[in-house]
Amino acid sequence: MKSKLIKIKDIFFKNYPRTFFTIYFLFGLFGGLLLWLPFSQKLPVSFLDSLFISVSAMSTTGLTPINLSESFTVVGKIIIMLIMQIGGMGIYMLIANFWIISGRKIGISERAMLAAEQNVFSIKGIIRNVKHVFIVMLSIQTVAAAFMSIYFYYSEAVGALTVGESILEAMFLVTALFMNAGFDIFKGGAIYANFLDYGHYIVIYISMFLIFIGGVGFIPISETIDWIKAKIKKQEFKFSYVTKLLFFTHLALWIIGGIIFYLMEFKGGEMLTNYSFIKGITASFFTSISARSAGFDIFRYGMARVGPGEAAYVIKPATQVFITLLMFIGASPNSAGGGIRITTAILVFAGITKFSLNRAQTKIGKRAYKENTVFKAMVALIAALILIFISVLLITLVEDVTPFFATFEVVSAFGTVGYTNGLTAMAGTFTKLVLIVVMFIGRISIITMLSVLDFRKREQEFMLTEFDLMVS
Repeated sequence: MKSKLIKIKDIFFKNYPRTFFTIYFLFGLFGGLLLWLPFSQKLPVSFLDSLFISVSAMSTTGLTPINLSESFTVVGKIIIMLIMQIGGMGIYMLIANFWIISGRKIGISERAMLAAEQNVFSIKGIIRNVKHVFIVMLSIQTVAAAFMSIYFYYSEAVGALTVGESILEAMFLVTALFMNAGFDIFKGGAIYANFLDYGHYIVIYISMFLIFIGGVGFIPISETIDWIKAKIKKQEFKFSYVTKLLFFTHLALWIIGGIIFYLMEFKGGEMLTNYSFIKGITASFFTSISARSAGFDIFRYGMARVGPGEAAYVIKPATQVFITLLMFIGASPNSAGGGIRITTAILVFAGITKFSLNRAQTKIGKRAYKENTVFKAMVALIAALILIFISVLLITLVEDVTPFFATFEVVSAFGTVGYTNGLTAMAGTFTKLVLIVVMFIGRISIITMLSVLDFRKREQEFMLTEFDLMVS
């Protein structure tokens, strides 16, 4: 009996990746059950749609087959907000903060689990990082929510709201922005298009800041607190290489993406037609940062006018491809964002450069990377492409849509972005299940998902003879 229990335990908790899989799976399922219950629903919502929204919130994606504002009660909306918060922050990080507050001693195994969840290599300083990130999250979201509440109450851009509605919608939106989820509960829709039309740029700029901080990674956030403390004490402090890499790459992709989007669309593009320079560049930079993980749309008609199976995009074909690339790359590896992650893209580029230039090491500048790490990045890229290809194939088998129409939605789900061309809203049961799986994998990461499939009983005791094989 004991051996059977051990085997059952190994199925679900054999290693850290499998433990993450099990916990996030149960969390997503539990969230779906809560949203399915009568106290959460204003209009009848099927269990599948409730589960879809739960996984979408947990993975901080933002795709939804139904209108959240019309379908859920205040309780339901608060549940969705909490799922976004916990899913974006990380379940273990939330648990660790409860341990810290309660004074519980956190052992080596718990620290190792936290390090694994946050994609860091060492448990050194992990508790300090957790405290710093939690404090920054709470502080920034509180201040932003207070400002947004006042703004929403007095602003004509969001319609007439009561004090309670203003507070709830501000808290919901700030959570979604910081956690890089594309949900909002405004009744009218196209909320950022309203802000743009009314010239309320301050709200758009604050939103971009929240998306940026949520996607830059928890390590840069933690080290920024250390830097501030050092400045107060007049001590020296140097940011780590990882922090510099994540921050400046995240920033560069945002700026370059915004410029490229503007140059692609400002002439002959339907989106930026009749926009002033300030309005057009603001919309372009908002789209650039949002496309890599957040999924908030700033244009009146969205990325596409929804049609039955037709890719009726407002943006140009080249811009469609560019947006898809941004969604695929995503945000930092230990952040609320998804995608293959910035570091994976960097390592893949470095690996290709090494091979093409016949270098002895994989490096960028004066930094060389471990070959095993580069191999891991290549595996992540290839596995992600395979996942997307299979998902698109399955969807196009059952839905009357073009391949790119399906690809845009699948990449959005994998990158936990939330941009949609209308496929999710008109999808059948099978397509929704496919998108749920893709969003889930996008949250726990493709590498974690591959590690879940480790069925080895013991270490291999001998090495096999290795052979070359033709590659061209």
